[in-house]
Amino acid sequence: MENLVVKLQSHHSSEHQASHTSAAATCALYEMISVSKSRDATTRLYPQLLMALLVEIHFSLGQSIPGDKVSGRESSRQSLHTSSAVEAIKMLLLCVGCHSELTVMEKEQGWILLQSPQDHLRGVSLLARATVHYACPETTRMLLDLVIPLLDRGDKKHRLTMMAFFVEVSFIS
Repeated sequence: MENLVVKLQSHHSSEHQASHTSAAATCALYEMISVSKSRDATTRLYPQLLMALLVEIHFSLGQSIPGDKVSGRESSRQSLHTSSAVEAIKMLLLCVGCHSELTVMEKEQGWILLQSPQDHLRGVSLLARATVHYACPETTRMLLDLVIPLLDRGDKKHRLTMMAFFVEVSFIS
């Protein structure tokens, strides 16, 4: 699982990302998270998995910027990739016992916001607020410890996702 997270993160930092590899890594992470035997690893890697999948959504949305000349088939593939990353986040939250966060995202249409190029950051903020509200302080601290270095060394294009998460987590906690 750690290797898949690293592979996904490495695609986020390169200029010409291989979206097929990212999509495959996202699907593989979903499968691994959903297997009960990987629950310990999933819980241990929760902050890294969550951040990598949020950035993956940002990445896949960036592939279909309005006004770009993208074929219908390519647009459909990008939409599927975004949906796969959202489903992986849902499975991740379910696996680590974040039922309240799932409920908030459902009630507030957070999953739709996450998948919208215009509202993605609102979805990230909603998830961060729910996470801080329901998570234990140790989990919040682990997330902050992960996000802060990403703000410093992360890819400029994906810094917005990290910033949206950081702002909500740091001001609420």
